[in-house]
Amino acid sequence: MENSQLIEIVRSLTKQEIRELKKWLASPAHNHRRDVIDLFEYLITVLPREKAKYLVKDHVFQTIYPGEIYDDAKLRQLTHILSKVIEAYLLFSLAMEDDIGSQIYLATNFRVRGLDKSYSKLVKQVSKSLKNSQVKDEIYYHNLFLLSEEKYNELGSRQSLQADFQGIVDSLEISFIIRKLRFACHMLNHENKIKKEYNYGLLEPVMKFIDDNGLTRIPSIKIYYYLYLATRFPEKEEYYYKFKESIFEHDGILPKSEMRDNYLQAVNYSITRANQSVKGFKREVFSLYKQGIENKVLFNDEGQLSTSTFRNTVNMGTVVKEFEWIYSFIHNYQKYLMEDQREETVQFSLGKYYFEKSDYDKAQDYLITVNPGAINLNLMIRSMLIRIYYTQDEYILLDALLESMKVYINRKKQLAPQYRKPFLNLIKYTKKLVKVNPYDKAAKAKLRSEIEEARPLIAKDWFLEQVDLL
Repeated sequence: MENSQLIEIVRSLTKQEIRELKKWLASPAHNHRRDVIDLFEYLITVLPREKAKYLVKDHVFQTIYPGEIYDDAKLRQLTHILSKVIEAYLLFSLAMEDDIGSQIYLATNFRVRGLDKSYSKLVKQVSKSLKNSQVKDEIYYHNLFLLSEEKYNELGSRQSLQADFQGIVDSLEISFIIRKLRFACHMLNHENKIKKEYNYGLLEPVMKFIDDNGLTRIPSIKIYYYLYLATRFPEKEEYYYKFKESIFEHDGILPKSEMRDNYLQAVNYSITRANQSVKGFKREVFSLYKQGIENKVLFNDEGQLSTSTFRNTVNMGTVVKEFEWIYSFIHNYQKYLMEDQREETVQFSLGKYYFEKSDYDKAQDYLITVNPGAINLNLMIRSMLIRIYYTQDEYILLDALLESMKVYINRKKQLAPQYRKPFLNLIKYTKKLVKVNPYDKAAKAKLRSEIEEARPLIAKDWFLEQVDLL
């Protein structure tokens, strides 16, 4: 039973969804069987314990039907019923997320039933909600189209001359254009990653239509129009800055999840430019993280910060030497991390903070206490300790760490080549740095040249600095 569809669904439920499902299951309109409730209560109790014995079919059956002889068909029927009830709740929840769309469909039902007063009242209410909506994304314009279409249907063929056909078509086109641009951005990002060419269909005439009709005056179109251009032509930085300006200027015009994705698109663009040594983009990355933290756009829907966002903010803040802000950030925002990841993330972040401040004793105190499960985090910690041991002339510790790190990398077969190579190069050039004769100018020059040409190499600037210090 452990690998069943029901278990997978229940494991995915949030605390709020579990609370709402308890009420849903208790309602005779959705469920009239006590054993369905009992099974749900049992599963939400035992699943957090992550022990397979609690999900053995015999054990589950005896818990729900104490004293009865095990009946596999009866248990399978029970799990099927509970799955269907949960699926019905999830469908209902999804429909209710688009409250406006649901009300428009209800208005259609009122019209078909001839409930004129209820219809008129609801249409006015929906029109007012749309007018006052701050979010104006593709769903907003699609609902505007649905409402306009519904009003047209209500007029009937004899009054069709009063229909706002222009409004109907405009709303439909705007909704389509926003969605087309948004998916074009996703396709382009995916294309860049997997080196695959897509057919973009109507995108070219859509872009021309936007230009010819000045549709960048519509904020949602403007955001995705410039995001697409910035992604398509990264060397033309003016597109990036117009994209960035649009997401700052129209903060709140899109759902929070989309705004978060757009912030991260700006971050990824800036990181790529920074990695290409384009001046000013390291500061740009930090500024994006800082603003995204302070206005909480980078927080997830549960009001939490992901560990990657937290660590990336610390990393970029220390790179641009914003030490005071980063120290405050670590202490004031750690409460927004998931509890089971908080201690590890904070220890690592403080280790990184002190490492970049060259306070190696304190950095070491924090870094050696972290025991991360994530491979990349483990390697990042080792890479900092390698530089600490080298700087402090701890060559015995350094040699042991270099060898153990090499074994670790070779053992982790799941580590992708693009992540494996930088750390193997770190080991390679650290060993060369230790062995090079500091009085041999030709050998130093050769090593410096090798380091400059090495691709990819972690902490290249640090290596070049160490060669110059020999």
